[in-house]
Amino acid sequence: MQLPPAWYLATLPPPNYVDPVTRGNAKVIINIILYSILICFIGLRIYTRTHLRKFFGIDDILILVALIPTSVFFIISLLADLRFHWTRHSNDIPASQVPRGLKMVLCTEVMFAAACTLTKLSMLMFVWRMLASSTLIWRRITLAAIVVVSLQGTIFCITVIFQCRPPSDYWKLTTEPQPNCINQTNSLLVAGVINTLTDFVVVLLPIRTVWSLQIRSKQAVPVIILFGFGFISCICGIVRTYYTYNVSISYDAIWDSYPVWVTAALELYIGIVRPPQIFAT
Repeated sequence: MQLPPAWYLATLPPPNYVDPVTRGNAKVIINIILYSILICFIGLRIYTRTHLRKFFGIDDILILVALIPTSVFFIISLLADLRFHWTRHSNDIPASQVPRGLKMVLCTEVMFAAACTLTKLSMLMFVWRMLASSTLIWRRITLAAIVVVSLQGTIFCITVIFQCRPPSDYWKLTTEPQPNCINQTNSLLVAGVINTLTDFVVVLLPIRTVWSLQIRSKQAVPVIILFGFGFISCICGIVRTYYTYNVSISYDAIWDSYPVWVTAALELYIGIVRPPQIFAT
């Protein structure tokens, strides 16, 4: 991590390690509430599929696997605020704590990408199963989406881990740009745009599939709500990409990263509860 230039540091007030200005506990509260709702939805999904429909598909397995990195993301999100003081201005965090915080950020980015990728694959596998008797063109489109999402998630995780060579250079504090690291501004912006585009693909693809089931009118409301969650998740992805770009060019990255944590949590948790498993067969 490159430290801010000397002229910027000279404009800052003295570090306040005792009672600094903070972002508050909003992120902690949001994570606890949404994660609790998420666990309830997954529990309901498991009960529905095992006891009522007597079928447990690949899409269900992928959601359960996605719960692992999601849970790690949840834990780190709490530790970021409660242990590592990631709610303060950068100047109000002891320099000795910053490397550990950056390791936490690196792990969070990988967990977030893995959870989002598995969630999208779960939805696409649901669509693939529902298209068993559909035309070949739609099955090919869905298969192509599965391949693209898989490659996107894998490449991003590898890029994040090895964006610096050695990876430990990522959490080293330097006064000059790190020559062994890729341009984080460009890489995160491109990854954010691609991630948002695949978000929309994963939301739009199931619409035709679900509507082709000729659902009853009383089922229309939950369908609209579920797809509404999907579009909200997409919007959160757009907002997260915007704030991520701002963080990458900010001299106060820790303070400015707060909206990224919040929108990432919204995008991830809402994205997981959106699959229309009530229509799976």
